[in-house]
Amino acid sequence: MKCLQPLCLIRKTSRLIPVLLLLIPVSVSAAPESAKQSEADSKLQNLIRELERNEALYQDLELKLQERYEQPPGNAHPKWKVENRTEYSILVQGQKFREEETKAGQFRVMPQRNQKNQKFFIEGRDSTLSMFDGTTYRRFNETDYESVLAGGKRTQSKRGEVSDLPKRLDNFARPHMLLQLRYPYVPLSNYLSGQKAMVNYPGLPPYPQPFQVKVQIEGTGEIQGLKCTKVVIEQLNDSDVRFAKQILWLAHERNLIPVKIITYRDQLSEEKPIEEAFIDEWQELGTGVWFPQKAHIDHYNFVLYKYNGTYELDWRRHLNVKQVTLHPEVQQQVFTKLNFPQGTTVRVRKDHKQSKYKVGEEEQKPAKKE
Repeated sequence: MKCLQPLCLIRKTSRLIPVLLLLIPVSVSAAPESAKQSEADSKLQNLIRELERNEALYQDLELKLQERYEQPPGNAHPKWKVENRTEYSILVQGQKFREEETKAGQFRVMPQRNQKNQKFFIEGRDSTLSMFDGTTYRRFNETDYESVLAGGKRTQSKRGEVSDLPKRLDNFARPHMLLQLRYPYVPLSNYLSGQKAMVNYPGLPPYPQPFQVKVQIEGTGEIQGLKCTKVVIEQLNDSDVRFAKQILWLAHERNLIPVKIITYRDQLSEEKPIEEAFIDEWQELGTGVWFPQKAHIDHYNFVLYKYNGTYELDWRRHLNVKQVTLHPEVQQQVFTKLNFPQGTTVRVRKDHKQSKYKVGEEEQKPAKKE
């Protein structure tokens, strides 16, 4: 017997109701997550653009900085303490730069097995002059150290380099990266932009395989009386596994320069930081343009922590900016003129070929293809 038309309509409609009930929750729950991610991405891009505007204030500068290194800091273990000082003189004009670095004092050495009369630290001096004129990178390094063996001869060397592969400048000339002693050697805006931006930044990266980053803005807070944006950066390998994390506090009234950075290395500890870095004093170069004047970086000894649970400082670096000038008058020859002294072994790289010669010897060894 045929059903009445209204009854058939009711039956057909009732079959659709469960399907609709299942579909509705999925679409509703997905929308807020997508909106949240879009909002987070928008906030990050706005922060990166604001950083780029502030970083542009420091593209041309002259900087004189002193670094004092002590291991361990203070007087906890005076018998094992080593201390050295480094003087930096840096001139930057866009991508061009000239950097002089002179380090002198005590240096800790790793003892070798089955070797008698070894020293645990030695006195020495290490000087480097490097420059890049936009096309060619030049570098001269001279070292003079005590022998690691008691009564041994001093270790001295003179090495030079001329290359058509540019190198990246140290982070000291970038106030937004001053507290980053190591990689990445790029502006903070590039760091937050991710792997592609870091790889494409001019100059050779210091490591052959750049890492990926996952960046999250976690609101605002106050550090040393300054309102700051808190940014968490996770560093990931090619398998998307995190190996390190940094927390940065960008000071709103200091051109978004990080006033504090905490670094974690997951293989050591996810709860206790391996490094803590702080800006201690500031100087105003012009109206609304700030630069760090004093800072310090603390590094913890995880060898002790691993074996006996003791969590204490391994070393401390004190940074003191002696002089900084924006938009200095520059003669272009300062980025090109480097005369290697007699006896310097110079390596030359050009057009994917390498050669080597010693200053004072007329004949240059044939170039080799890379």
